[in-house]
Amino acid sequence: MAIEFLTYTLIISVLFCLTGFLLGSTVSAGFYMAPQMGLWPLVMCEMVVDCNRDPEVGRYLCCLPIQIKSKYFPWVFLLIFFLMAPEASLCLVVGFSVGYLQIYGLMDRFRLKEQSIRNWEKKFPFKRFATHKNFVASGGQGSDIPIFVRSNPPGQPGSEQAPPNSSSAFAAFGG
Repeated sequence: MAIEFLTYTLIISVLFCLTGFLLGSTVSAGFYMAPQMGLWPLVMCEMVVDCNRDPEVGRYLCCLPIQIKSKYFPWVFLLIFFLMAPEASLCLVVGFSVGYLQIYGLMDRFRLKEQSIRNWEKKFPFKRFATHKNFVASGGQGSDIPIFVRSNPPGQPGSEQAPPNSSSAFAAFGG
């Protein structure tokens, strides 16, 4: 998950820069100064993928009392953002496009294979971290968690202890 987040962020950023340069060179110089909106392009990418998992399901749009089919939801969301901030929509269109590239399988070539990750763990600079007692190796237990280090790995002493400031008489949301 963390590797995919990094990969898609880099791809969206590079495509945003290339698209801004090409549009700035050919259409309008204003595209050179188009703003990158942080994580919103990645949100658009994930929204496109999520909405196309089950495209016929209805979704509510913000506070509006209407349902929109999932396959049209990202388009409507993009249109709303375009109406609110047209100068900032280029990065959303790039994230939107990367989402559709992912749906059609064109992003699979950028997906890292498990064996490649294991090989990287044995080489510099990752070899230094792989020997740490809290390192979670790829393919190991809990490797789907997007972190590299845990404070108390499962199976080691202290992993079942309560946090130091907790009280056994109180359980939050315990009913």
